[in-house]
Amino acid sequence: MAYNPFAIEGFKYRLVQGGVRPAYFVVNINTQVTYGGAVSDDLLPFNSHMFYLCRAAQLPGVDLDNVKVHFQGREVNIPGSKRYAPVTLRFLNDPQFSVRKRMETWVQRINNTDLNVRAQATDGLLGTVTVTQYSAEQQGGLIASAAGTLLDLIGGTTAAKALNGVKQFLPPKKLREYKFIGAYPRSIAAIDLNQDAGDTFEEFDVTFEYQYWKTSEDQLIGVGGIGRTEGFTRE
Repeated sequence: MAYNPFAIEGFKYRLVQGGVRPAYFVVNINTQVTYGGAVSDDLLPFNSHMFYLCRAAQLPGVDLDNVKVHFQGREVNIPGSKRYAPVTLRFLNDPQFSVRKRMETWVQRINNTDLNVRAQATDGLLGTVTVTQYSAEQQGGLIASAAGTLLDLIGGTTAAKALNGVKQFLPPKKLREYKFIGAYPRSIAAIDLNQDAGDTFEEFDVTFEYQYWKTSEDQLIGVGGIGRTEGFTRE
């Protein structure tokens, strides 16, 4: 049978597993900044709050600077360096101020309000923000331990035994993961209070600067090689 580009089945085939849904994501933040306890003690509860309280995130875009060079009266466009736009996360504010307190402490350790100094070396004040896109379709099968459950989604390990012995459905499949390297909170948005807003929840944005982002599929591609590399041919 001849191929029909207008056939609905062809379109449905491209949306296997129901397409990619913007609500199926998880955010983790890994940093050496401590909040009273050891780093390892802080990260698991911190990311468990993140799992439930992060309301919105972003999969990053990419921009290249453009360098214009004139040759014989004509403009020649040369691709330049990458530019990385800030990434913004939105959080619900819980009664414990779980995420907001930690973000405020992070900023305070970067620049102490009273002393105008940093609490530790710069590298220790940077972190990695990871945004993971999941499939809307659940993986098949059951498991009987903590591995592969919610603990893995929030950055936990099998050291947490609370779910051991309880059969759990496997989490959705990871589709793509973005890591924002060398990240730090540049701004924490204000929370507006209003006595007319009775049936809403407090939310706030945190904007992060970072050095660059990479995906779980990134590999180093040789520069200056001769021949075929990742689909590009050098003449």
